[in-house]
Amino acid sequence: MRRRDFIKRVAMGTGGVAALVALDPVSRLGLGISEANVAVRRLAHTMGTEIQFTVLSEGKETHAVLDAAIGRIEAVNQLMSVHRADSELGQLNETGDLTSASPHTFNVANIALDIARKTDGALDPTVLPLMRYWGFVEARSQAPGDRDLGPFLDRVGYNQMELLPGRRIRCQDGVEVDFGGIAKGYAVDLAARELRARGIRNALVDAGGDICVFGRTDRNLPWKVGIRDPRRPSQLFAVVEIGEEAVATSGGYEKFKTIEDKRMPHLLDPGTGRGAEKAISATILAPTTVEADALATAAFIMGPETGLDLIGQFPGVEGIWVTPDGSRCVSPGLTGRVQWM
Repeated sequence: MRRRDFIKRVAMGTGGVAALVALDPVSRLGLGISEANVAVRRLAHTMGTEIQFTVLSEGKETHAVLDAAIGRIEAVNQLMSVHRADSELGQLNETGDLTSASPHTFNVANIALDIARKTDGALDPTVLPLMRYWGFVEARSQAPGDRDLGPFLDRVGYNQMELLPGRRIRCQDGVEVDFGGIAKGYAVDLAARELRARGIRNALVDAGGDICVFGRTDRNLPWKVGIRDPRRPSQLFAVVEIGEEAVATSGGYEKFKTIEDKRMPHLLDPGTGRGAEKAISATILAPTTVEADALATAAFIMGPETGLDLIGQFPGVEGIWVTPDGSRCVSPGLTGRVQWM
């Protein structure tokens, strides 16, 4: 699911918000930083989105390091894309049984099922049949409707997917798996780990709104992200300072279907089979991007009332929700960290 183009970065060390189209705000501003602390940027396109890297070179072989980090993300895409018949996920959905899955695919499956249990299925890796039904994966020749939704709901349920010894993943008949709510965050974590392993101490990785940072900016300041207002997407409604952590936002304003004159977001409630309605935006800060990615989806579907209880199960996780009436709900740990716009 491609759903988080809400987060915009704040320009490195400038204190002002920079849109993602400003590819090199540091050099344009002429900040006079030292050669040993030059910010290097790189763009890549994979996993159906634009990946942006910002690292401080610190005299390293930075472009080779970035090549390796991008390779980590592309490897996840090759393993887990539902759009590739030759991916491991494609094979699983074709046969219902994947033997000797790669460690990465099996690990993501394990994380997805663990979070599915903790969220009572709000994040459900078997939601793909419903995504197909509503036309979010491929176009439908006929407009869908509630009257024939039942058979698709029957094919959704994380308890119909099991992990077996030998890294085997097996699904019941008709069940299809999509790691779209978790795989991108996992890939970003792998890329960040690669950067660290190769000596990079300060970096930001942004995969279409799944953002992971470590270290500091070129001006030795903390990283910040701006969160778009889901009712006025051209504007920000908050800026949050982030440390050694990740952030992701889920919302339904950009990708949706109009069904019977009502807008339905592509973030589906696996319990009802329809678009989630308890929030219009949910932002999660977490120690890892895979947690932020997965919990942002679950928090959006659950809404703030139960979502606050959810994130309390995860150390270091905080959240911000916007409800359909425009109200904001912020977890206690973000007190003093949010700048409202």
